Amino acid sequence: MSETTESYGPVIGIDLGTSNSLVAAVVDGEPVLIRDADGRVVVPSVLAVLPGEEHPIVGTRARNLHVIDPGRTISSVKRLIGRRADDTAVARIAEEVGFEVIAADDDWPQIAIGDATFEVVEVLAIILGRLRTIAEEFLGERINRAVITVPASFNQAQRRATRMAGTLAGLDVMRLLNEPTAAALAYGVTTDSHETVAVYDLGGGTFDLTLLELRAQVFEVRATDGDSFLGGDDIDRLVARELADRIQTRFGVEVPPIGMQRLKTVAERMKMDLSEVTETEGQVPAHWLGIIDRDEIFTVELERDTLEEMCHELIDRTFECCTRALAAASLRPESVDSVVLVGGSTRMPLIRERVAHFFGREPEQAINPETVVCIGAALHADTLDSVRRPRFEGARPSTLIDVCQHTLSIGTVGGFVEPVVPANTPLPVRRTRHFSTTRDNQDTVRLKIFEGGSKLAAQNHELGELILNDIRPMQRGAVTIATTFEVTTDGVLQITAVDVGTGQAQSSRLVVNNNS
Repeated sequence: MSETTESYGPVIGIDLGTSNSLVAAVVDGEPVLIRDADGRVVVPSVLAVLPGEEHPIVGTRARNLHVIDPGRTISSVKRLIGRRADDTAVARIAEEVGFEVIAADDDWPQIAIGDATFEVVEVLAIILGRLRTIAEEFLGERINRAVITVPASFNQAQRRATRMAGTLAGLDVMRLLNEPTAAALAYGVTTDSHETVAVYDLGGGTFDLTLLELRAQVFEVRATDGDSFLGGDDIDRLVARELADRIQTRFGVEVPPIGMQRLKTVAERMKMDLSEVTETEGQVPAHWLGIIDRDEIFTVELERDTLEEMCHELIDRTFECCTRALAAASLRPESVDSVVLVGGSTRMPLIRERVAHFFGREPEQAINPETVVCIGAALHADTLDSVRRPRFEGARPSTLIDVCQHTLSIGTVGGFVEPVVPANTPLPVRRTRHFSTTRDNQDTVRLKIFEGGSKLAAQNHELGELILNDIRPMQRGAVTIATTFEVTTDGVLQITAVDVGTGQAQSSRLVVNNNS
């Protein structure tokens, strides 16, 4: 019996965000944002573990519980994905969140909530599973295939972990799609114009700048650059600290760590308000700060000018990425024809002003920065589907050419590296390097694999050690091994090794570096 459209079921696009997530699908030829049973499109990327509940809860209810009991909720977990327990970023996150981050026996971080522990990948899988359920209830069909978006700056470990989370959620991950590229797909899918587009993507936890060339439904990424630890979360944290200082100065109350978690929720709302007004205020009940003997509410004010002054350094960092991406693409800011803003933080007037000044043009106004990535993911999922094709008016299947985000290299003598796949190489790509044995009867070759743009191994991220076993015992130099780096359209590295003399594949494995 041949497989039918129904046997495949719908395909969905998922924007798995640090703060919020969305899911969409092409329905009757139109891209549609999927709503939950309460009519909400946005699903907070927050998980809560409550006594008496058999399973964790995800979404709006979990976010609301974060204010009541931060210690039983998990938020911003995407910042931990693909990071080892001894990563300095993990230490920073652990100091700033309400949940406990501990090191597991395999040196990966775990999250402890009461008596329960969760792997980071497991938490993301639970969130993805909730999005899948929402889509199934909305569409009335079983779903097992999806395109999931990731920050363009994600490294190999982060991409592999995201794909693993999708698999744990019962999804066949058709592709990991870079978030700025997804936004460009949604922006340009109905146009025949030939233009260069810059996608400025400031999300909850990451920043990316991607430059694309659009021509006749071909979307070719020219260059990308970003920071995987820079986003709206950092702005919220700055605001929360400012509010804590004002509370201490005015009311003589020192805000404890659990109070800082609650203040962050107030800070996020005030930040959003200041995109519309020039000053706002927040109300903080005394018991939120652990003060049970004072029945009062602290009112704190914040001005847009103060917020913008606090954020200048963070925003400056985004334009350092912009400058590097333009240089990699051999472009100038004035060479860009259109600028697309992505991520809720780009609603800040200061960011829009800085972007317009940098590129010499106003960013596109008709695009919703918070939903455009998910729409692009759904469109690309539909294009990848072997049965269905985009059929909405004016649209045609598009061709996407993305790039490798980071230079992939092999370690050499003297602490240097030899690049194999340079950053911004179009994907998919295969590159081969040949290595000969260096001593008689050598049966094993070990090669260190790195990710990053420096010529010095110590300044790059060590992915691990490639171990080639069962090499023919011969005189040194008599055996040559062809080692091939293949980077998929997901940006994920796969390595194979072949004995040139026999044509036989060598036993090889990449041992992940525990100190990465």
